[in-house]
Amino acid sequence: MRSYKKKTIIIVLAFVLTIVLIKAIPTFCNMIFSRQDDSSVLVWDGTIATSFRSGSGSSDDPYIISTPSEFMLIFDAAYNSSKYFKIESDLFFNNGSFDIYNEKYQFIKKNIRYNLEVNSNVLYDDNKASAGTINLINEAKDFNGYIDGGNHTLYGLFISAEDAALFKSYTGEVNNLKVANCLILGNQGASLFKSTNNTKISKFSFNGYIVSNGEVLSGTKELETPSFSISTKTYDISIPSDTYVDYYRYENISFNGSSTTGVTINGESHGAGNFNVPVENTEVASIIVKVNAFNILGALNLNYDYSRDIASIIGEASNTEILQSVFNGNIKAKNIGAGFIGKSLVNNKISNSYSNGVIGSEHISAGLVGYSEDVLNITNSYNDSTITSSKIGAGMIGRNSATSTTSFTNTFNKGSVTGTMKGHYLGNNKSSNITGTSNYYFDNTSSSVGVGTASNIASYMASDSYLTVSNLNSNNYNSTNGWTVSEGVVPYLDFDDHVGPNIRLKFGDKTWNNINDVSRVFTLDKGDITISSSDDSSEILKEEYYFDTSCNMSIGDYTTLDYSLYDSSLKVDKNGCFKVIAKVTDTAGNVSYANTDMIIYNEKI
Repeated sequence: MRSYKKKTIIIVLAFVLTIVLIKAIPTFCNMIFSRQDDSSVLVWDGTIATSFRSGSGSSDDPYIISTPSEFMLIFDAAYNSSKYFKIESDLFFNNGSFDIYNEKYQFIKKNIRYNLEVNSNVLYDDNKASAGTINLINEAKDFNGYIDGGNHTLYGLFISAEDAALFKSYTGEVNNLKVANCLILGNQGASLFKSTNNTKISKFSFNGYIVSNGEVLSGTKELETPSFSISTKTYDISIPSDTYVDYYRYENISFNGSSTTGVTINGESHGAGNFNVPVENTEVASIIVKVNAFNILGALNLNYDYSRDIASIIGEASNTEILQSVFNGNIKAKNIGAGFIGKSLVNNKISNSYSNGVIGSEHISAGLVGYSEDVLNITNSYNDSTITSSKIGAGMIGRNSATSTTSFTNTFNKGSVTGTMKGHYLGNNKSSNITGTSNYYFDNTSSSVGVGTASNIASYMASDSYLTVSNLNSNNYNSTNGWTVSEGVVPYLDFDDHVGPNIRLKFGDKTWNNINDVSRVFTLDKGDITISSSDDSSEILKEEYYFDTSCNMSIGDYTTLDYSLYDSSLKVDKNGCFKVIAKVTDTAGNVSYANTDMIIYNEKI
């Protein structure tokens, strides 16, 4: 009898489980995709959840976020008021990887490249035909609260709008969070946080693209004509101010009037007609115009073009602390491009952090901060990003106009800097309130020296002298502050993935796992070469390959080759000699290479 009841219970449970699976599997299958390691994860379906799985929003009982839909719920007014949130799994917003290739913004899906445009979720092929859509976030929203990332990662964010951002304004804290394989794309600005105030960001890392095209805007101001009794008149011409971005760069200014009319802009005299105003005099939210006239004229017009874009993790910051954080991404802007803060307004701190990416702009580029107006303290931090600018470039701060103290303590610049006005620490300095203690730069060539290399800010030291365990520890780059330190190596934070992917190249019964510089020769039969990869800490972003038919490429050439995306296999069916070079990139920005030995294939053998 007891056995019969047991069997009955088992049958009933099996029936219930079968019904549950029949109902659940179709829904679940619509939300999964196969990664390159063939495991399955949840991908955002574009919806916003109606509730969190658990939690009350208190510091002891935070709302638990386990899906992208739940993450998007944090912006709802019902939860967006000093509430606490905790992310308990990696969140995938898109299935694929982002890239910039041949000056095009691209999304790679199933090893096929598709093109993207600003503020559009449509994918286009090279013939501009629609090829589907991806998930897009195109409206930045305010947030007030506390996010614990649980050391998890937001993957595949595509944020695009005229002024693109995820958070319009952020007040609170965010910690233990990574953002990887992300594209933030705008015309008039691009950032993860458009503005922060009373904010603390800690143990945060970013890897991806932040791009602002710097769309040029135009305006016209009609000026009142001075009369005979008033030979001069002064105007304050202000562009309509944006709440968060009030940094403008004027260009292509023109004034229409007769030859007897002159105009003075910010203290510089110009005649009627077209003229350019030096950029240094126009980096403000308004321009002062003084018109001189000695006869009665018709309407006078001042015409101007301007740009105001910022590309950075944070657009504008006030009362913000960044600590133990990493920028590993790629930034491109017209006006201001910077790793952590585009415009530092007042009372900001950066400590135990570093910039290790690529940052470029036409005007101001900097590893940490683009433009500083007031109190800014940088401690135990460094720049190792490549900085390029047509004008102002700097390792630490692009332009410093702080009315109060700017301080550097235990910092160094290792990254290269280019620009007509450049410096290891400051590209252009308008402030005398600067202090520095134990700050160094490693490049002492004449072409590298610029503003900010004075002894009161920083001094030269050879990298092999600075990058010793004892010296780094004495400068507080130690485990207590979260650093991993090795002899002769730039220190890095312990949560930042610094290990490249594992690669396996296979042809027949031959396997290669790394770079080979041994000139061995193999004669092999017709077949396929396969590339596989794995990563212990991050996701695989993309696998690529290159056929070296010259068979004489040096290892130093590997970083400059024009690789192709790897699909399922590489067929070998033509006679000749070749090597295959594999390149694999993970979402932390680490790159690994492997190559075969020299292979000779002859179908007659």
